[in-house]
Amino acid sequence: MTVVEFFACAPIENMVSCFMLHPNKVIFVGGGRKARRRLYAYEQLALRMGINATFEHRAVAVNSINDIVECLTDIINTEESCCFDLTGGDDLALVAMGIVYERYKDTHNLQMQRYNFNSRRMADCDGDGATEVKMPFPNLTVAENVSLHGGIINHGIRADSLVNREDVKAAWRICRSAPVAWNKNTALLSDFLGFAKLHNNGLSVVVADGDGRARYGDYNRKRGYVLKFLRSLEEAGLVLKLKEIKDSFSFEFKNSTVKKLVSKSGNSLEYKILDIVSSMKDNQGKSVFSDSVCGAVVDWDGVTVKDGASFGGAVNEVDVLAMKGITPVFISCKNGGVDDSELYKLNAVAEHFGNKYAKKLLIASGLNKTGQGLMYFKERAKELNVLIVDNAHKLSDKDIQKILLKI
Repeated sequence: MTVVEFFACAPIENMVSCFMLHPNKVIFVGGGRKARRRLYAYEQLALRMGINATFEHRAVAVNSINDIVECLTDIINTEESCCFDLTGGDDLALVAMGIVYERYKDTHNLQMQRYNFNSRRMADCDGDGATEVKMPFPNLTVAENVSLHGGIINHGIRADSLVNREDVKAAWRICRSAPVAWNKNTALLSDFLGFAKLHNNGLSVVVADGDGRARYGDYNRKRGYVLKFLRSLEEAGLVLKLKEIKDSFSFEFKNSTVKKLVSKSGNSLEYKILDIVSSMKDNQGKSVFSDSVCGAVVDWDGVTVKDGASFGGAVNEVDVLAMKGITPVFISCKNGGVDDSELYKLNAVAEHFGNKYAKKLLIASGLNKTGQGLMYFKERAKELNVLIVDNAHKLSDKDIQKILLKI
């Protein structure tokens, strides 16, 4: 079977029929150089998904319905079996398809269908009541979705790579009790790790007071804050063997996940959201999100060249990037004040790697805005279709799950 696509700006519209039909050939009509540049990325993604199809591009003159009709006629006369996907394409292309269908419907078996992203069903568009659907509704991974849009994931943390997810919950319990204090303590602890002696792959830490006094004029005060924080972590089982000896103190992080959690202020909320997203189930016991990655470093142009290498294009880090079937969900997690620019950064990466189908959330433990500043921030978020979840530290896991289920 040959699938014919009218090239659309949203990559998922160009590939949804390919994912569901597993055709031998996919022909893209229109789109010009943009379509030709994306063809290789589409083909490579299809191969990784087990779809061995040939991808072709047919150029047509812009705004020429006759040229489109001629192109479609040629495809019908040369391809043995065609299914025309009307999910993408502009009005002119759809009118041209209607003209061609009327001319050849009695002499050729022409199938036309359109995918509905809301109902997750393929709709018949040729009047025979049948659709060509061979495969179940596809679930894309985070990496596949980014690849579909011409990029690559350079780095990211998956829930199954966390050493112990109970540690994530323990750290969040401390963080949510006093987010501002958590931010200050983790920042100070990170500074101390900068001059401490590290052993056992960085998990065992020895802080010499002499090195601290050489670094800080008020070292004794800062030392007291760090030790108080470490004691709270020890009580939670996140830090082991905390000892104070003459002119130094030492301790051990429980594992590498804990070290990441407590040495960067925002990691506790990010890891907590990853834990919630990756463990959510629907009424049938199936995972709500098909894939999720925390700290996803996305290279915008990673797959636009044939060797898959990047050439210095834009790079963004997404706090949590999840997939709900074929719908990407971009989540920005902020454990402190949120700058207005965060909305624009979130929107930019979501628009590029999800187009109009992307869902965008900003989850914060405190926006730290009042009056007109808060009003302006919320208005801008609404204009950009970014859902704001404030005071996350006051919400239960179930509260957050309910919010995520509605997106």
